[in-house]
Amino acid sequence: MLSASNFSRVENYPEPPTHHRGGRVGFPRAVRSVATSEESPPRSSLTTETAHFEAWARGLLASFDLMCCGGALVKTGARVVCLNKSMMGFLERGLRRCGERLRIDHPESDRVFQQLLTTALDSSATGDGVVLGPVPLHRREAPAFIAFALSRMDEHGKRCVILIILDPEQDCQTDHSLLRGMFGLTSAEVRVAGALLRGANPDEIAGKTGVSGATVRAQLKSILAKTNTHRQAELVALLARIARVTIGKEQQIW
Repeated sequence: MLSASNFSRVENYPEPPTHHRGGRVGFPRAVRSVATSEESPPRSSLTTETAHFEAWARGLLASFDLMCCGGALVKTGARVVCLNKSMMGFLERGLRRCGERLRIDHPESDRVFQQLLTTALDSSATGDGVVLGPVPLHRREAPAFIAFALSRMDEHGKRCVILIILDPEQDCQTDHSLLRGMFGLTSAEVRVAGALLRGANPDEIAGKTGVSGATVRAQLKSILAKTNTHRQAELVALLARIARVTIGKEQQIW
């Protein structure tokens, strides 16, 4: 049986605010404030704190959309409370929703996935703010997902998990205005950079755009100089990192 020691750990992940000051809404660390309290707080107070905690979690999941990362808030019993837009896009692409739980379409990977969630939800196995992962989750017809599980106490002293999933096949596009602003690329150079990111080579770009191969190679040389990269592979790696933090013009977050 897998345990917390089977998964890599990253300690001290940033947590939500722990106090109320100056009109700023926070919520107490449940292990100290709720579990040790002799009297239960008023129900209305717990309801308010629940709303604040889930609002914090939803905001965190929305930030993952900016990096094309799937995110979900998972509570006791591996029950999914909410998904971000990227995670919704992963459904039926190797990930599926069965009732209130998430499943992987590969049986062995699903077993590992469920164990990851079980371990992260086990307060005796993981500390608050610990990240388990990365964990590869193989799919039937695509490269493996990469999963992380952030273990967190909610406002009632119950363990919950922020689940993070990356899809290596996710097609993230760089924003043209961002490339122009960062590197001073021309419109033609931006188009060449985008085509390189999608896997095209200079001859294929020339054939598709109707310009000569010499012109495309000159544009590529200019892009390398402006981005301070020295090889096409290095340039593509840079563009891929930028694409991970590019939000599409049509995309809204929460």
